[in-house]
Amino acid sequence: MRRENSQRIHQRLDSLLIKQTLILHTDVVHLISER
Repeated sequence: MRRENSQRIHQRLDSLLIKQTLILHTDVVHLISER
């Protein structure tokens, strides 16, 4: 059970990281296109 829990937490962290990097990426693209 503990293993499954840690795996779930890791998956959540991964998805959060991906979301953040995506947002950052779009922000950077926005900045570059504004120039």
